[in-house]
Amino acid sequence: MFAKEMLKQSLPLLILCGIGGVVAGSTLGVMTDLLENIPGLIVIIPAVIAMRGNISTTFGSRLGSAYHLGIINAEHIWNEELKQNVIGSLVLSFLVSITIGILAYVTTIPVQLFNN
Repeated sequence: MFAKEMLKQSLPLLILCGIGGVVAGSTLGVMTDLLENIPGLIVIIPAVIAMRGNISTTFGSRLGSAYHLGIINAEHIWNEELKQNVIGSLVLSFLVSITIGILAYVTTIPVQLFNN
């Protein structure tokens, strides 16, 4: 019975994630000319996907732990703990995105010099 409930809850999300992956892949397939002209995008895409996955997973884990410890509850969900986690996640995403952009630019400078 437990497996049936797990399947019922997770299947729609898995289908949605699968559709999102197909749309993302199709979008990248259409952008081949842009990816050839700007090689830094090829470097950035996997890093940004991994970064968002890691930060979102950590954010979800922290919220789940806070909920189970009683720090966040259903009646007062938007408390100081949640605000700090949301702000921390956003700041971390912003800083890591800038770092990834700078590293992608620096690593693709030799490619840009070679092509010119």
